[in-house]
Amino acid sequence: TDHASDRALLADSSPYVMVGSWTTITSMIDKTTISYNQGSKLSNSQTVTNTWSTSVTKSAEAGVAVKGVSGSTQLSKTQSQSISTSDERYWSQSYDSRITLVFPDTDSNGVVWQWMYTICESGTDPKDCYSSNTNAYVGSVFTNYFAKGIDDSAEYQPKCVGGKCMDDGDGKCQTCVPGWELPTGGSRRLLRGAATA
Repeated sequence: TDHASDRALLADSSPYVMVGSWTTITSMIDKTTISYNQGSKLSNSQTVTNTWSTSVTKSAEAGVAVKGVSGSTQLSKTQSQSISTSDERYWSQSYDSRITLVFPDTDSNGVVWQWMYTICESGTDPKDCYSSNTNAYVGSVFTNYFAKGIDDSAEYQPKCVGGKCMDDGDGKCQTCVPGWELPTGGSRRLLRGAATA
């Protein structure tokens, strides 16, 4: 794709497709400190602009899909609008925003997960918008929401939408704010129903 068409894509006022999911960023062995990036990482090294930020906000307001262990579901309108407000700060900044995360000395092993959004061209089926390897890929947004599990098996994967975990500080993200659970169990088909607001 040439840069002219990329600029036209970023300037398009039609909403993108947004899919939120957890991604493994590191495995920790006898380590309590990790460094990571947050913010927008665009295809073809595009620069984060006000146009980009505004377009992603509109996309979030229009509807956000989320991926869990067993597939994906579309969040309700109310939930999507909530995300457009709470997470706007992440897609408004560049991916070079680097942060350090420190864990207790008693919690030095396991897998660390980071909540992110994959952004694809308008009209893309959400189940096809999980990777930068698709032609419809526009960019990724990495947040400051984290979870930690014993390993990356389905049993220990985070169960909630990023920022909606209620685990009393243990960071495992297995208990959620009601209505913000990710799809778990069953087949890995794309779910079409809307979650409760």
